[in-house]
Amino acid sequence: MAIDVIHDFNQEALRGHIHLVKSGPVQAIGVQTDAPHSTAPTLLFLPRPNTHRLLADEKSGADVVCATVQFGGGGKNRITDSLPGIVLVELADHRLAKTLSAIHDDPACARDLSSMAALADMSRARFALHSKEITGETPADYLASWRLMRAKDLLKRGRPLKHVADDVGDASASAFTRALIRKVGCSPTSWLNNIQEKA
Repeated sequence: MAIDVIHDFNQEALRGHIHLVKSGPVQAIGVQTDAPHSTAPTLLFLPRPNTHRLLADEKSGADVVCATVQFGGGGKNRITDSLPGIVLVELADHRLAKTLSAIHDDPACARDLSSMAALADMSRARFALHSKEITGETPADYLASWRLMRAKDLLKRGRPLKHVADDVGDASASAFTRALIRKVGCSPTSWLNNIQEKA
């Protein structure tokens, strides 16, 4: 194809990259062996990006928006480390998009596999398989990961621990503390102190 614009991105240690392909054709080079070639609306999330580039054919209507995500927690982040090298979601996947939007909009809402599958209008088994194929995580793990990322952001903004727990659906501050210790290996206070020392 006749490439009109090339976007280059360097390798990042504590940052992830999000590329929203609003329309194609856009080709991602350097993210995996078989480079995604997007023509339909697609979201690409690279939690541990190596040097890569996007080739956008603007003459054919390509439109892409890019963002960088700053991760806290020092040199290691167990959530992003557990994700595949690239998470690719077709924004045209309306069924899965409904569930993901609901999780993002209201992380505190109690959700089990049945309720998440119902939002997607899919069977539990089909939804669980499809979600794992697209996001690289089980629905429950994706929900837990999103809640934890939201909680860490709120802690950095100075929100009280009890309110953070409420905002992400934990029954109490102590329940949230136990969950954070399981995920990152330290209490909210210790994690926040480490972040502030590195700032």
